[in-house]
Amino acid sequence: MCVDGTTTCNIESCPAKPGCRIDELVFYPDVCCPHCPHDSTSLELSDRNPCSFRGKFMLHHERTAIDQCTHCRCENSTTRCIIASCPSEVGCEAVLSPDECCPRCPHKLFVEKTILLHNNSFDFSEGDSRELYFSLDVVSDRNQSTRWIAGTNLWKLSAWISQHEDGSGVKYSLTDQVFIETDAAKEYWNFAEYEETRWSQLRYTASFVGGTCNHFKYFCVKFDRTDHPEPIYGLDLTLSAVNSEDSRLVDCMPLGDCKGPVELVYTRWGSGDCPSTADEVYDGFAVGSKYEAIGGTSSYFCLPQVPGYDQNVPSNHAQSTKVYNVEYDGYQTDSRASPNLNGYNVPCAVCEVRGRSTMLLYPGSVSCPGGWTREYSGYLMAGRSQDYRTEAVCVESNAEYIAGTAESSIGAKMTKIELSCASGEPCNTAYEYGRELPCAVCTK
Repeated sequence: MCVDGTTTCNIESCPAKPGCRIDELVFYPDVCCPHCPHDSTSLELSDRNPCSFRGKFMLHHERTAIDQCTHCRCENSTTRCIIASCPSEVGCEAVLSPDECCPRCPHKLFVEKTILLHNNSFDFSEGDSRELYFSLDVVSDRNQSTRWIAGTNLWKLSAWISQHEDGSGVKYSLTDQVFIETDAAKEYWNFAEYEETRWSQLRYTASFVGGTCNHFKYFCVKFDRTDHPEPIYGLDLTLSAVNSEDSRLVDCMPLGDCKGPVELVYTRWGSGDCPSTADEVYDGFAVGSKYEAIGGTSSYFCLPQVPGYDQNVPSNHAQSTKVYNVEYDGYQTDSRASPNLNGYNVPCAVCEVRGRSTMLLYPGSVSCPGGWTREYSGYLMAGRSQDYRTEAVCVESNAEYIAGTAESSIGAKMTKIELSCASGEPCNTAYEYGRELPCAVCTK
């Protein structure tokens, strides 16, 4: 019988028949040993008779080995032996293991390519430490690779973060071995029904430190053999890429959006949302001192929607500085849907910016200077001329309002700023007299 390239033969040793002459023995079809029909002294007294084989007495079902390729067993006075015939190995220097009959080729794996599988978006920030789950397919060249490899501590998978698509350069957050013990001992099969060898639910902890978002572009892995693999039969294991192209052992996939450290916080006036260039810290409403108050604050600030009071601090001091909701005063918006916001309260949002550390309130233009990022644009606004002075802020051009609010006679005011010229002095010819001044909030 031929099994996987090795031929095995069954040989039976027949017991002696002292009660029969040779010409009296009866042979039956498909039966190896003859039968003596009238020998009363035949050893066939039961179905568990012993055997005599090569001068050795063997009990029923007792086994013996002549050599590594020949194994015999006593079966009711008949000794049956199985002899293995080794195939001739082609294309390798076969190695004979002490416990094996036939020499075997050392294990070889030629990798055609590796394929990283990861379907979920992976966004992160500088300084984060995040776990990434993924799968890996290894496709081999079946014409050169061993049909089957098994053992322990066979495979190694290194992982790192790279700036480059091919994984070259500095290896950030390098982990030399991602595989756990069972992954490293995964069996490799080179049969037609197996298109690739897959490792699933692998886990890697990425630390985004030591660089910036510009460096954290790709997640990369390299599949390899461990330094000291232990395949079964004690054979050597070699691993190489097809055509010695080591890049076939490396695969990288792009990471998601990276956010730099928070370096700047600003307030967006006239809107309860932050622009796409920033992340919202909170939204709220603008407050300031009463327009006719002598003291108090000259600045507007953005109160969050939900307060967090210290319960131990008493309230309603007679001499406390009072602040009020800020109202639009004489405001015509750029939106036809709500052309007049006069008397409505002003919404606001506090926004954080990553990777840019400087803010500029750029008056006189809805565009930012070269090299700056525009966060939003609108109109310069401050308290009214006849009231006490306040700071100037940039209010969103398509300003929003807080529904349900109405004009108050005691609130803080916010109105657009116009360019005027002193008596007897010419205006800057680039600006129009009496025109409301635009503005832009820029970061860099």
